[in-house]
Parts: sequence; structure tokens; C-alpha cells
Amino acid sequence: MSQSRSDGEADDELDRVFPGCSFTHLLAVVSRDQLSVTIGVLSAVSELGGGLDSLRLTRVAGKLEHRFRITGLRPHQARLLADQLAGVAGIEHASVEHQILRVPSANRRSM
Repeated sequence: MSQSRSDGEADDELDRVFPGCSFTHLLAVVSRDQLSVTIGVLSAVSELGGGLDSLRLTRVAGKLEHRFRITGLRPHQARLLADQLAGVAGIEHASVEHQILRVPSANRRSM
């Protein structure tokens, strides 16, 4: 893929390559045991027009791992969110993994 392409164009290409699919993003954030990070991330996702599918919080060695399953965002929006979070005070790490899911056809009938 050409580096001169915008992220939006890359997202459009994903739509073409994977027609009828939806995207879910697994956002992983590690903070210094702060639940306020969870609230901030949920607010940011909502402002971008996304939704929360699930959330898992795990305390490990004085840190808090936040794992968000997010829907309703384009891949470039999820990447931008992770990049922005990585620079926030109190957040030690932020990354995103994209999952491409097949949307069942409404016309299919189970036999």
C-alpha cells in the first residue's frame, strides 16, 4: 500500500476487500491503577461515535490493564485514539488490534 494514501482511503479499500464485514477494535491500555482512565476512554469513544461492546479490567503488579472491545469506529479512528491515549499522563501503554467480522446476511435462513 502506498504511504501517500490517507488512512480514510485505506479504510475505504478495506470495505472493498471485505464487503459486508464490520470492524471491531480491541483497545488495550495500561495505566497506574487509575479507573479515571476507563472513564476517559469511554468518553472519547462516545465522542467519536463509537460504542462499547465489552470491557475487562485486570490489576497486575500495581497497574491496571483496561481492555475495551469497541464498535462503530473506522480503523483509522481507533488507531488515532490509541496514539492519543499513549501520550496521556498516567497511561503507560496503549495499542489497538482490529478484528474484521462477517455480518450475517439477513436473507440467510438456518435449516
